[in-house]
Amino acid sequence: MSQHPFVFLGLIGMSLLLVVSVFFEFTFLLLSVYFIKIRKKISLKQLLKGTFLQLKKISIGAILFFLFYFFLVLPLSGIKFNSELLAKFQIPVFILDVIFENRVLFIALFILFYIILIYLAVRFIFTLPEMILKDRSFKESVKFSWEETKGNFLKVLIQFVIVMGSFTLISGLVTSLMIYIQHLIEANMAKYALGSAIVLMTGIQVVWLLSLVFSLVGIFFVTIDYLGTNNFLPETLSWYKVKTQKEQASWMKFSKGLGMVLLVIGLTVVVGTANAEFLSNPASVEPIRVSHRGVDNGNGAQNSIDALVKTSTTTHPDYVEMDIQETKGQKFVVFH
Repeated sequence: MSQHPFVFLGLIGMSLLLVVSVFFEFTFLLLSVYFIKIRKKISLKQLLKGTFLQLKKISIGAILFFLFYFFLVLPLSGIKFNSELLAKFQIPVFILDVIFENRVLFIALFILFYIILIYLAVRFIFTLPEMILKDRSFKESVKFSWEETKGNFLKVLIQFVIVMGSFTLISGLVTSLMIYIQHLIEANMAKYALGSAIVLMTGIQVVWLLSLVFSLVGIFFVTIDYLGTNNFLPETLSWYKVKTQKEQASWMKFSKGLGMVLLVIGLTVVVGTANAEFLSNPASVEPIRVSHRGVDNGNGAQNSIDALVKTSTTTHPDYVEMDIQETKGQKFVVFH
């Protein structure tokens, strides 16, 4: 705030943009699943129009909640939020020391925090559907979700676990199979290893992307299905208009063609080229080699002079890391 005020304001702006983007994405997926559930056709144009209409419901309270809602859904869908800017933050060493010295306590607190997060994720899961599908206020939607899940927490949670577990298992098996195929190629057909690595790496990224999308869709499908089973879903939405068969066929044909073109371009040009560049050009700077406690591949006792001499004269590491401690007599010793 004091040294880089414009960067600080930029981070605030990015946070607001993130919330709006999440609201838009979740709304789009929610409406898509809703129309699948009620078995009514809708064009992509109408779906986007309906999604944009919902943006007017964003208020200050809704922004704070949906930032919270976004991180609530993360543990259910297995999403990891990464940012280049957040990656620059470093935790001070003295804090890491406190965490390490009290690791059992911090692990217990982390597990407790995660359990509470999952609990709140389930209890507030119907907030967005109520706002979007029934035009309820933010406050009414939160209250409805909290009351409706009061006696059905385990029922809803089990459905989420089954759906998310299935996607995780399938994506894990497919990814493992691709890695094993690459291993076989490198062992038996080394000259084709780079090409296969590019293809398989792209394939793994596609699997991760599909797993992410299906996980989110799965969460909303369970939510919409629950609301439909309990007769909470509206029969139709005020902005929805039935298109003629001709209009439907024309737009669907165009959207499918456009989608295929974007998919091919995105996967082959953007992802494939990036993967080829990444795999074919190793880092220009050689990593620094550090011998941990003076040992290389178990060639001696850790923190001992014998291991230090042997390691430094045989494998020649750039640095040797030793555990230096100060005694009460103000002498330095090597001790772990």
